[in-house]
Amino acid sequence: MQVETYEVISADPSQGDNALVNELESEEAQRLIQELGLSGQAELLSEKESGVTTRNPYREMTVIEDRVYSVLLPTRVVLAEYSAGPIPLRVLQVAAHAMEFFPRLEVWYEPGSRDDPLLVGCDNTNTWLIRISHLLARWGEVLQPFSGLVELAKPRLRAKWAKQVSDGLEERQSFLQTIDAQIEAHFAGHSVHVPT
Repeated sequence: MQVETYEVISADPSQGDNALVNELESEEAQRLIQELGLSGQAELLSEKESGVTTRNPYREMTVIEDRVYSVLLPTRVVLAEYSAGPIPLRVLQVAAHAMEFFPRLEVWYEPGSRDDPLLVGCDNTNTWLIRISHLLARWGEVLQPFSGLVELAKPRLRAKWAKQVSDGLEERQSFLQTIDAQIEAHFAGHSVHVPT
C-alpha cells in the first residue's frame, strides 16, 4: 500500500546531513514569524496543553484539487465512520496528529473502489457557507500523480453533466407534450411542477 502525506517539512542543517524537521514545532520558524511580523503565519500557531507552541503544517486544498477530488471521490464520511477498507498506519498517525488542528477529519472515497482514498482536515470555523479543506494524506495500491487524476476526472464529469442535461431535456419535452393538461390541472387547483 502506498501512502502520500502533505505535512510541511524542511531540511535542518543544524541537525546534521539530511535531517528533517517538522516545521510545526520548529523554534526557528516560530522566532522568524514573530521577528518578521508575519501576522498571517502567526494565526497558524497554537499552544498545546504541554506549553509547546505548534503550527498547522497542512496546506489548504486548491480549487482544482477540490474539484478533481470531488468528482473522483464523491463520498465523504467522518473518519470515525470510514469502513470501506483498512487505513494504513501512517495515515492513522497523520490523523492522530491532525486532530489538534481541525474540528473535523473526513475520508473522501469512491464506494466500491480501492483507488486513492483521501484524508481531509475540514476547517468550518469561518461560516456555515465556507468550508476550507486541507490535504492530509491519501493512500492506495498505486497512487497516480495529480495530473493523471485530472485527466480521469474530466470524462467522469462530462458524463455526469451530460446525463443531467439529458434528463432535464426529457423532463421539459414531456412537460411540453402535456402542457394543456398541465394548465387545466393548475387551474383546477392541483400542484404542477414546471421543469426549469
